[in-house]
Amino acid sequence: MTDSCAKQVHSEPIPELGGATWAELEVVRHGSGRLLFPDKLRRRNERGEVIEIPVRVWVPNAGDHVEARLAARVWFASKKGLDPDRDKDLFDEMEQICLLARAIRTAAEPHPQFATHDELCDYDEHSLHDIQERVNVYKELVDPRVQVVDDATFWSTVAAVARRSTLLPLTGIAGRAQSSFLLRLAREALRSPTAPSSARSSESSTPAPSAPPS
Repeated sequence: MTDSCAKQVHSEPIPELGGATWAELEVVRHGSGRLLFPDKLRRRNERGEVIEIPVRVWVPNAGDHVEARLAARVWFASKKGLDPDRDKDLFDEMEQICLLARAIRTAAEPHPQFATHDELCDYDEHSLHDIQERVNVYKELVDPRVQVVDDATFWSTVAAVARRSTLLPLTGIAGRAQSSFLLRLAREALRSPTAPSSARSSESSTPAPSAPPS
């Protein structure tokens, strides 16, 4: 990623997070080296008031997924009457709760796990769902692949694809950025002199192409 691209990622508003930028998220680092994002759990008290509990969350890694699967198996087996085949959807839900429990950490250092999966079930389901959605956003944010495809990255990737006759160079671009890359590639292809005139006529409202870097 170029320096200009990195700065754009740092300052670009994130719609899924209310327009906050990475710089505004106040991310901290756990003692293990993992990034922790600020978040909150919500629940109502006996007066019906919404209470917000500050927490930190990290993006689950492969180890978290393994531990969550093992915990979910033990938890599932402890519930009498559940059938592994008939209640597979329920097991998947329990596994997600176990995974979320590992992801939610305390707001205060040293940021240990906030609650067990059993304790997490006491919180509002909608609040847990909201945190899960934000964790999915954080997952994309920590993706080390290119997040914003600037001109230099676009043309160098196009050249690499053509030179190697494989789409493997695209694996260096994050998922959402891959979509914008392919859309731009399609527009550039339609502007080619060799494109059929019928195809080029549909490009009349498209901005002028950007020149490849020299």
